[in-house]
Amino acid sequence: LYGIDSVYASQTRRQAAWNRLASSLDSTLLGGIVQVISLGETIPAAEAMLAGKVVGRYLVDVNR
Repeated sequence: LYGIDSVYASQTRRQAAWNRLASSLDSTLLGGIVQVISLGETIPAAEAMLAGKVVGRYLVDVNR
């Protein structure tokens, strides 16, 4: 959550926030900002990140 400090929020309040996001956010929009990669792809991904060539986020699927 951009701009929100949830460190001091209770677990109940955090769960409520995530549930609200899950029910109101269009999940198809996430496809454009998240790329799922394997553990073996992390080195090239890190190099691309350091070179400033990455927009969005990587999700490392260790079972892939």
